[in-house]
Amino acid sequence: MDSLLRMSARTLGRTCTRLSARTLLLLLLPALGSAGELNLRWNACWGDGGIMNRTFACTSNSGASVLVGSFVPPLDILQVSGLQCVVDLAVAGGSLPAWWQFKNTGTCRQSSLVYSTTPPLTAVNCVEWDSAVGTLVSYTTDLFGPGSARVIGASAALPAPADLTAGQEYFAFSLIVSNQNTVGSGACAGCSLGACIGLKQITLTVPPPAGTVDLFVSNNATSDDRLATWQGGAGVLVRKSELYLNCPQATPARGRAWGEVKALYR
Repeated sequence: MDSLLRMSARTLGRTCTRLSARTLLLLLLPALGSAGELNLRWNACWGDGGIMNRTFACTSNSGASVLVGSFVPPLDILQVSGLQCVVDLAVAGGSLPAWWQFKNTGTCRQSSLVYSTTPPLTAVNCVEWDSAVGTLVSYTTDLFGPGSARVIGASAALPAPADLTAGQEYFAFSLIVSNQNTVGSGACAGCSLGACIGLKQITLTVPPPAGTVDLFVSNNATSDDRLATWQGGAGVLVRKSELYLNCPQATPARGRAWGEVKALYR
């Protein structure tokens, strides 16, 4: 047994010497539970003065509201070829209103949500991670309770993978929410309701052996930089936002047993 342990130790030692410090960190990041910094703001990146709340009078079908997602790597990350983001939202009321029904066939505002990889014209402190192309992958409703939805978007690097620098804020995506079908004939109800929106996770695609690097917010994070509100976020139940959103204006919901809370993150 002792000889086997010594052999395993020598094998591990030789393996570790072949791996760079950066590769080891990339392998560890997903297991650490929290890495990097995620930001979500209206109109502009966090570093360029984007705002947390968007108030809309809901009296026009023209124009749009732009939600900007960005991230700050915790270390240099080389050869990033792709990015996937997960954005969750919860809206006040007993069900997801028609105004917040996007993408899926037959919904009231099917084409009113656009995933964009073009940074805001005002971007200064927030830079492009790459000249990327992207798409809105899915919009899943009622994923963690009535009145909730999850947005998944993805981007690919062009013309080649990018090297990211620790501590730099990078523009990741914009979600463009059109005002169409807000008033008049064919209007979709629910624009005036409060909503809480959170950037839950960004996954970067890197070469093997790591494959991916997950940047997300731990369950006990207190920062609101990854959160944005619509109409002040009033009336949103905390439990609808899968707890981690912690919407500042949310209405406290029934407390969960510890077992229920842990189950959300398995």
